Amino acid sequence: MPIIELVDVSIRLGGRVVLDKVCLTVEKGETLALVGPSGGGKSTLLRCINGLVRFDAGSLRADNYELPPVSVQVPTSTLRAVREKFSLIFQDFQLFPHLTVIENVTEAPVFVRGVSKGEAGKTGMRLLERVGMADRASAFPRELSGGQKQRVAIARALAMDPVALLCDEITSALDPELKGEVLDVLSVLRRDGLTLVLVTHEIGFARRAADRVAVLSEGRIVETGGAREVLESPREERTRRFLDRVMV
Repeated sequence: MPIIELVDVSIRLGGRVVLDKVCLTVEKGETLALVGPSGGGKSTLLRCINGLVRFDAGSLRADNYELPPVSVQVPTSTLRAVREKFSLIFQDFQLFPHLTVIENVTEAPVFVRGVSKGEAGKTGMRLLERVGMADRASAFPRELSGGQKQRVAIARALAMDPVALLCDEITSALDPELKGEVLDVLSVLRRDGLTLVLVTHEIGFARRAADRVAVLSEGRIVETGGAREVLESPREERTRRFLDRVMV
């Protein structure tokens, strides 16, 4: 059974279609890259999976949780559980500026899950080692580069022991060298078998690291398939036009 399944998920805001009958599955341990032109609905799709955005029609299953349309009330406990299991990482890091690196990583396990500070600290240091940031555990976010901040954000997400990471353009604000730091961490997580759903314009990384690619345009999935198949030999004209622009 797929770990994520969307069936005819639709969102309309005023007269604008944001998502239009999106059908998509993600298997456990799979890396799926969501690509396509800006405004195509990629980030909104991630937020639907995470429960941050409710949709108007269709159905969505995230792990063992069913998320119905917005017209149906969902218990707060269900939404909280989904957000813990499907950790969303943003492009602007969203670290707490007044907390050190290790405090940023341990904050949610202690205050949301009730983990002891000692146990959270041990796990936090292990995760910082995993992303190459253990030596900056006592630093504050203002003392870190963009790539370092994003690696801390990844460690913070992993601290909630998620079943999947949802990554929303997490390298878009970084220069090429710092992008490499973050993409290297994602590659390690992929090899470790963690499920990843990535909104990205890094076509080279998507081709190299993703198992599958889904192309979104104007709220619709216009093409999906193996990463190399879609990105090197696309079937759809809309995909070809998008790739022609970003690969220049």
